[in-house]
Amino acid sequence: MDYNAESSCSSIENKRRELCNLRQLFDLCKDDVIIFQSSAVSTVYIGIALWAKKQDIYMIQYNTMSLDSAVKRFIYKTAKNKIKGMICPDDLIGRKYQIPYSVVTDYIYTGSQNEKALIPFESKEYDFGFFGIITKDKGVLEVAQRLAKTNYKVMIAGYPVDAELGKKLKSVCKDKRNIDLKLQYLNEEEYVNGIRNCKYCILNYSGAYSEHSSGVIYDILFNGTPVIGTDCKALKAVAEFKAGYVYRSIENIDLEAFMDKKVYDEYCHNILRFKKAQDAYARQIRSFVLEGKNS
Repeated sequence: MDYNAESSCSSIENKRRELCNLRQLFDLCKDDVIIFQSSAVSTVYIGIALWAKKQDIYMIQYNTMSLDSAVKRFIYKTAKNKIKGMICPDDLIGRKYQIPYSVVTDYIYTGSQNEKALIPFESKEYDFGFFGIITKDKGVLEVAQRLAKTNYKVMIAGYPVDAELGKKLKSVCKDKRNIDLKLQYLNEEEYVNGIRNCKYCILNYSGAYSEHSSGVIYDILFNGTPVIGTDCKALKAVAEFKAGYVYRSIENIDLEAFMDKKVYDEYCHNILRFKKAQDAYARQIRSFVLEGKNS
């Protein structure tokens, strides 16, 4: 497409640019299947209402925020008849849009010929790790406080969105030889290699983060690393497949139990079961989009 959103532009200008891209998309893809995943959902609805014609259009929706005001509901209504279906993580979301929908996990593992062999348990550089954007509701400070009391090798890497939170993390990890703290944005290679080099990743979610889906969980599992984290909606797949361990309080878990290779191997076996289950989701999406069969 011809236009990119720019931080130097006003929100109105960026919406204009997105609408131009949408018009170009519909002109170029006259008889195609188009699946939208967009943060500016209402803008996409406007583009669909104005210019979509023969395309089979599907929307990926993780929530119902595009229906949370009278204006947004009106905009959706103008586009609704041109949208063939919604792809979403649960029935509650799907039913709100009042059109056919398919419920699947947020990320669908399809495998890759270029996948790297897993790093053996005894060769992993770190016992525990956290990777990605650091916010209060991700509970990273509490993870650092818990692991600072131990001798386990730990990596915490990511950019803190709150400067004060970053200062607190630095204070907790100061002079702790067992914790490597990197408060910075990670590129894809750093992110993936970090996950792969940990025996476990800890996701101590709370608040808003515990209630909605988290792509980080799937990134960790798809890279073959078990997850330890809060017993909450976000970690539903971890609990369901026993692809790690969920807890009520990070202070009460026995960290030494995870150093048993038999325990680790069992979690890794369950991660393989989780990946296998994704085959069914992939078939379901193909059936829904290409054949119009509802899940």
